[in-house]
Amino acid sequence: MQWNSPAIEQPAPSEKQSPVYWDITNPMGYANRMGSYKTRIEYEFMRTHIPPAPARVLDIAGGSGRFATKLLNAGYDVTVNGVDEQSLDTLQQCCFNAKPKL
Repeated sequence: MQWNSPAIEQPAPSEKQSPVYWDITNPMGYANRMGSYKTRIEYEFMRTHIPPAPARVLDIAGGSGRFATKLLNAGYDVTVNGVDEQSLDTLQQCCFNAKPKL
């Protein structure tokens, strides 16, 4: 497969909405078997190297919250830093729309 193949090219963002390329809901990002595997392995690595919840965590370049949402659900106090407004908006919507686990 060539790098300029249509199978791996990212679509051009529209003027109204730009896609969140690496989001866990995007099959071209992390919403595939390899993405799920990488997320699981990286998350397990993080959990072995940070203090137990309710520790404070700074997620630098956190994007749309691939790890932040998992850490929040595990009881951590998470702050996400990022430069892509679309990704941060996606994260904010996800957190406000999330239903707490009982």
